[in-house]
Amino acid sequence: MTETPDIIYTQQFVAANVQYLDYSEREEAVDLLNDFDLETGESNIQHDVDENLAGYLGYTDRKAATKLEDGLTGVYPTFTQDSLNLTHKQHHELADKIIEAQKNKSMLWQGIVSFNPDFLERAKLYDPETGVVNQRAIKRAVQKAIPEMLKQEELNVPETFWWADVHLNTNHVHVHIGISQTKNTRPLKFGEPKGRFQTKSLKKIKSIVHREVEDKVSRKQDINLEKKIDELKKDVVDQLKENLQQQHQQKILEQIWHALPKYKDKRRWRASNNSYDFREAKLLTGKLVDDFLKTDLNQDYEEYLSAIKQKDSDNREKYGQNIPDSIPKNQKDLHDYLMNRVFNELRKVDIVSTKSNFSERVKWLGIEGNNELIEVLSKQLKNTKSDITAKKLKKEIGIRKYYVGVLIKENKNKNYLDQISELKEKGLKNNVQDYLINDLQEKYRLGVLQLIPRNKRDNDNKTEYQKLVNKHADVIQLSVKKINEEIVAQKNQYLDEWLKVVKNTKDPNVQIYLKN
Repeated sequence: MTETPDIIYTQQFVAANVQYLDYSEREEAVDLLNDFDLETGESNIQHDVDENLAGYLGYTDRKAATKLEDGLTGVYPTFTQDSLNLTHKQHHELADKIIEAQKNKSMLWQGIVSFNPDFLERAKLYDPETGVVNQRAIKRAVQKAIPEMLKQEELNVPETFWWADVHLNTNHVHVHIGISQTKNTRPLKFGEPKGRFQTKSLKKIKSIVHREVEDKVSRKQDINLEKKIDELKKDVVDQLKENLQQQHQQKILEQIWHALPKYKDKRRWRASNNSYDFREAKLLTGKLVDDFLKTDLNQDYEEYLSAIKQKDSDNREKYGQNIPDSIPKNQKDLHDYLMNRVFNELRKVDIVSTKSNFSERVKWLGIEGNNELIEVLSKQLKNTKSDITAKKLKKEIGIRKYYVGVLIKENKNKNYLDQISELKEKGLKNNVQDYLINDLQEKYRLGVLQLIPRNKRDNDNKTEYQKLVNKHADVIQLSVKKINEEIVAQKNQYLDEWLKVVKNTKDPNVQIYLKN
């Protein structure tokens, strides 16, 4: 990637109280009218110098920076929307417009489009051996781009006019652009016309100029990349529809259906709906889409993201490193699009024969989803004035908190089993390994017993549970009222054994054990 982008656009604006003659003070920016030969039309004459003529026009078309294309005489290098090279009459008309703009205290926007020489060479618009630049192609590109930028700024009105000149006096070919209005139509801010353009307007002129200037091969590559992105997106959507028809997905869809608010207008089932009553269905659907993207749709999804990444890289090469990463936006857009496809499928069915299993929905939503929903429900509880609604919300919050606790314990148990397997696979047969595995097995057993409701534990389970709690439970979680000398002695004995093994061994298995 080159350090310099293919194309740069910068713009500034000056208020009416700033004389447009600022630039004309430079000697190289002034060419006297009497140097112009009306009979021969010599091309070394670039502009008139009226005493009242705006200096920026004199700067943009000055002889030191511009050059007429070969074969042209009796015209100016300056171009506008209607002409690639102004005649003497058109140049005077432009000067009159600028003077009128100044009298009416309009704004002057001064823009510069600068090209990387390597880009112009690749586009076959610049020959480094002869130094010849295809000004006509550059001018046509600018003529194409400026109206789009003006439309974006609501400046596409009869009062608006612009002019520009291609400058060849630096290493980077660049185009100076002047935009103004014979009578201001912009909103006023602090008594002056609004000067700042939107960022997307400035991006638009860069993208259009680049598109119009680049060679056909590069343009074809861009088009092919865009097609690839569209095709990959379509493949992901098609695969989603196929997967939703599979039998094992029907149970999940039923849970989402039961969570959906039964709106009269089902078109409200949309990813953009952020209302309280839609939140659970939205989170469930989002999790379904996430699971698909990590499994069945993953290959096409990763290719899609890779293509987006390539497009970002190409754009940074074209327009500069400040081009933002578009992957997060495209990920969200695709995610919302897929969620809406799920809602579309659910609109087609009426699941009345199955029962809603609230506990399954809660568990399937997971820790993160339930915590997010608990936060939403808590805000709703705070704002409700209905006792019936408040009671219902408190009950749901309590159930969800209970299941979050269950899910946390299940995840912890899974981690214990994973660590035991890892130790058995990689560890050496020794006393340290045996101790660590036995310790993890006891913690796992405690976790299993914790998942059994108190009223369903038999006497043997209760005895085993209490013994394991005394040994392994986090001291922060132990109630002060329940601590006695026996528990303290057991806990100290365990900690002494544990520290002796962990501190006094260089066995690498200890690191596996200490992961959590």
